[in-house]
Amino acid sequence: MKFHIPERDVKITYSTSLDCNRKQLISKEIWLIGYFLFLIYGFQSKAEIRRDTERLILIP
Repeated sequence: MKFHIPERDVKITYSTSLDCNRKQLISKEIWLIGYFLFLIYGFQSKAEIRRDTERLILIP
């Protein structure tokens, strides 16, 4: 998955290509960790919501 970054933003944020590569790696790792956390918590909360809705349907 690639994100398009305008040329001017790249020039402002990254001074050297080495710095650019390092920042991209760090952001990729953070994105992956965040994505997995989101998946785990997302599935947990979905299961909880499903349980709550089933309870609400069963009570009446």
